[in-house]
Amino acid sequence: MKNLLLITMLSIFGSSMYAVSIYSEDFSTDASSMFTPVANAGDAEASLTHNAGGFLELSGVNPSDGVGKAYIWLANVGVPALSAEDVTISFDLKYDGPMVGAGVHFLTDNPGSGFTPLFDMQTLGINESTWTTVEHTISGINPGHTNIQMQFQLAAGAFAGAGGTLLLDNINVSQVPEPSTYALIAGFAVFAFVAIRRKIK
Repeated sequence: MKNLLLITMLSIFGSSMYAVSIYSEDFSTDASSMFTPVANAGDAEASLTHNAGGFLELSGVNPSDGVGKAYIWLANVGVPALSAEDVTISFDLKYDGPMVGAGVHFLTDNPGSGFTPLFDMQTLGINESTWTTVEHTISGINPGHTNIQMQFQLAAGAFAGAGGTLLLDNINVSQVPEPSTYALIAGFAVFAFVAIRRKIK
């Protein structure tokens, strides 16, 4: 009986420690239309394609010297009305070949939180052989908001050949429980603890 009580309590607290997913996309089918090319992502040398392996390929290679390029792909993702102010976005990245003279950035712009960048993601260990999971938490989004903006950017240097191809997979958007939610769960857990303990006596 004591083991049952312990398992029950761990289940209650364990389940409360995880954020609630409100959107996910694994690109098993072609969902490239969710992105809109911005700035130089609309140029002839840039492309966004769905790979049959179940991921997206975002590519841009500067064709000339003298002017840098900002290849940006923008997605506005519809979500249920937010009940929390903090949202965590995660996604998997990988290079398809060398990334030459280019920065890889992620940016959002949502009501309440404003412009929240995650610059120089290449420092996170993104490489050509394995997928790297990136996680970015946005604080202060207006509760009730029903859209999450995401921008994936290749900032190519001002010389011919700068840039490369970024592979993108498994986008997930989660709400992070507020402290008040944890307090409510803790209160419920205490109530459950007392009820179960009385029952097994």
